This record gives sequence, structure tokens and C-alpha cells, in this order.
Amino acid sequence: MGGEEFLIVATCHSEEHSQALAERIRQRVESFQFEADEAAPISVTVSVGFAFYPLCQSSTHNDNWEPSLSLADYCLFEAKDAGRNAWVGCYAEPSFTDSHLSMIPKEIDELVELKVIRQVTFCDKGTSQIYRNS
Repeated sequence: MGGEEFLIVATCHSEEHSQALAERIRQRVESFQFEADEAAPISVTVSVGFAFYPLCQSSTHNDNWEPSLSLADYCLFEAKDAGRNAWVGCYAEPSFTDSHLSMIPKEIDELVELKVIRQVTFCDKGTSQIYRNS
């Protein structure tokens, strides 16, 4: 069964805080029992994708939220591909420049390969930081 997508905007000041927020959302949804009519409670899971806004502090384009939204959407689908009930976040590395913005959303995989975007993935198997999609 498919699910719905929604956007949460939150203030996060560090990678650790953004990952903790994604994990807290994942755990709360996983542990919640949804009541549906008189049937047995329904358990669901969630896939979370996130990115910082602004994507890069040194960017001259910090008024444009679309690259961050596109990157979060990419991460959402990466979390689904990781087996669902997972979260994936992407962070711009110091080598990320304004010229890389034009590669989002069509060439995000290449940005990961170029190591200007770092992808962090959590699923039931644990957390991993990757630069290259496998």
C-alpha cells in the first residue's frame, strides 16, 4: 500500500540535530498504533528524506528553497529504496559551490559521486555515510 508525502519545516542547527529529529519522527510513527473502525490497530512505518535550508551557508542563492526541497525529495526516495522505515539526509560539503546548484535535481547522483554532497542513511541495519550511491 502506498503512502502520502508531506513536508515538515524545522529549525536544525547541526547534522546531529537533523538526524535526531528524523529518527524521532521515524520511531514515533513506527510505535504508534492507528485505530481504524473496530478492526485491529494498524501499524505503519515512515520514510524520511531531509536536507538543510539554506543548502550551503556560503551560497549567494540562499533565498531559493527549491534546491533544498529537491534534495529532500531525492532523499525520501533513497529512504524508500533502502527498505522503508528509514531516513536519508544530504549535506553540502565545503566544496559545494553555487555552480553545483544547477545540477539539482537532475544530477544529484553525480553530486554525491563528486563528493560535494554527502548522503547519510539510517535503516534497521544501522547508519552509514556514503558519498557514492550503491
